[in-house]
Amino acid sequence: MTQSEQSSFVWVVTKHDELVKIWTNGKTEVISDSIKVTSISFNVDETLWIVPKSSGPMESHVSYSEDEGKNWVRVNTLDLQIAKVSATHIGSCFILTLQGAIYLVQKTGEVKQIFDDETAHDMAVSPEGYIWIISRISKEGGGNLVFWCALDNYVLQPPYGQPVAKRISVGPEGTARIVTIGDEVASIYLNRMGGLETPGGEAFAKDIATSCMSNTIWAISVDKIKKKKYHKLKFWNPDSDAFMQWHTVPDVEPVIVASGN
Repeated sequence: MTQSEQSSFVWVVTKHDELVKIWTNGKTEVISDSIKVTSISFNVDETLWIVPKSSGPMESHVSYSEDEGKNWVRVNTLDLQIAKVSATHIGSCFILTLQGAIYLVQKTGEVKQIFDDETAHDMAVSPEGYIWIISRISKEGGGNLVFWCALDNYVLQPPYGQPVAKRISVGPEGTARIVTIGDEVASIYLNRMGGLETPGGEAFAKDIATSCMSNTIWAISVDKIKKKKYHKLKFWNPDSDAFMQWHTVPDVEPVIVASGN
């Protein structure tokens, strides 16, 4: 096994419309130098899903690749206005619409509505098949309530502690990582109390992704590289790194970040 295979990686779309695969050991591979997408997702079955930027108001589709972006297959999605795609562990994907509805999309082109409009602001799917959403239900004091369900019942229920969040990503064993209303990064669990993964009271992340196999947390940071005016890409593995020891990836201008291995 090579060093890159042992290392965790993440998918990044840069401000220059590059699709880049970045490993924690420092290796970087440009998969495409001209990809225009609004969302990207990857799961343990290694299918990569994207939401291409639409060429018109009725242009609605997702695309998937089974060879890391070398070839893409288009899947039409009726006339839905897609905000985000989230890959499942079995080759399908969920899409979140601008109206807050969630649909299940198969590679065959079958599209099935799972949740109605006004359900979710954000969503993510774990390697085991748990669906986590940030709902459109606001909580007194700020933020929107988080819920989860399993693929076999679609019954939404709150995790322990009824947390609120702005962004969400899910890693192994159903663990969710959120960006809090204070731009901190925290872990939340199905049935036990979670906690912060960044210094309390300190704004840290704009967006996050969690590797679907290695538990590495990736973040597009709030702070920017001085003089270059782009946000930093950072990562931390709570299983192997010292507590809150976040590393910065140099020379990357991230816009979108998505789970790798």
